[in-house]
Amino acid sequence: MGGVAKGAFSNWQNVTPFGIPDAHAHLLSPPPALTSNLYAKAYKEVKEVGSLNSTDRPVNWANVALYSSSHPLKYSIRQLARGLRSATIRFAKMLVHWP
Repeated sequence: MGGVAKGAFSNWQNVTPFGIPDAHAHLLSPPPALTSNLYAKAYKEVKEVGSLNSTDRPVNWANVALYSSSHPLKYSIRQLARGLRSATIRFAKMLVHWP
């Protein structure tokens, strides 16, 4: 055995979309041009709301930012645990109905 192991889900690029008629309909549009007014407005908002001592940032945004910055691993582990629990339950239900 040698070489590089193939990554999990590396074949998803070749899967035909299911559940939606066309995956391209759900792709994001390109960002605005750097010279556009829309980009300038968004950039200004990020600078104002995102600055350390911003007075323009809503309190709930500040609370989320403080929580996320102080507990990034805690949040990730919680999300992982929820996902594993959900997958385990679905797998168990599938096994119950296995022929």
